[in-house]
Amino acid sequence: MIRLLIVIAVLVLSLEANERKGVDYADAYGLVHSIDKHAIIMGSGDKNVYVFIDPLCRYSRKFMKLSANNEVLLQKYRFHLFLYEIPRLHSSKVINAIYSSKEPLQLLKEVMLKNKKILSNKELDEVRQISKVATKIGVFKRPFIIVSQGEQ
Repeated sequence: MIRLLIVIAVLVLSLEANERKGVDYADAYGLVHSIDKHAIIMGSGDKNVYVFIDPLCRYSRKFMKLSANNEVLLQKYRFHLFLYEIPRLHSSKVINAIYSSKEPLQLLKEVMLKNKKILSNKELDEVRQISKVATKIGVFKRPFIIVSQGEQ
């Protein structure tokens, strides 16, 4: 019985993954480059990693906890972080506050790692642009990661 449930769960998840298919890798890579000027950069490595996160998402927070203070990762990778709201978390005011900050990476870490509370009613154009690109790519979970396969 348990095996049957596992098989059904795997089938449902694979069907759901096929339904949520976005653009192919080359198109996603091109789209993400169109908003790269809005990325919050973390790390100094040679390998580019593009990550869509929601600052209030527990899985995005786990990603940040594992990567933000890991010197080995930060020296190997250059993370391009894009803040993209999960609608049920209502994080748009937090996202706008982070992008409005003079030091967005520092504030992002404080929000995600130290639970700092911030809000901004200002609606920023870069947040709208990121949202449009994320929708085109088919970002459906956070963190959503695109690893560079070499510069294109």
